[in-house]
Amino acid sequence: MTAVVRRTHMDIRLPEKASFAASHRRFAKNQARAQITLGFKTNTAGQRSTNFPRIPVMIDGDTLDLLFDTGVATDLTNTALQFLKDNRPAIRATSFITASVFERWRKAHPDWRVIENAENKTKSARIEVPEIKIGGYLTGAV
Repeated sequence: MTAVVRRTHMDIRLPEKASFAASHRRFAKNQARAQITLGFKTNTAGQRSTNFPRIPVMIDGDTLDLLFDTGVATDLTNTALQFLKDNRPAIRATSFITASVFERWRKAHPDWRVIENAENKTKSARIEVPEIKIGGYLTGAV
């Protein structure tokens, strides 16, 4: 059975001077309102196969259809915390990516920071993506 992603719209309203807590993050100059199309996987009959929304983002010139998960977290190792030196807690929000995309980015961008054994539970590596475009807004690093 082939999964199809059916799209629906979501409006995101940002204040005129939108900003993130970290000073290195920024929004590209854009409108204070953006419409972002979310998708849901559907079966061949057109019915949702899951209720987990997906969101298109642009990274390194490629559009990726990512799971829109606002509650995902990681627990970073002491080694990762020492490497990052950002004075933030070990347990924090994060994003996950498939191993194949991770390896493609790692090979194509040896300058992107990678921390081996960054996550306490899984011992997985972490890659820092310098820029991500979501709904017309540019931010990074993530």
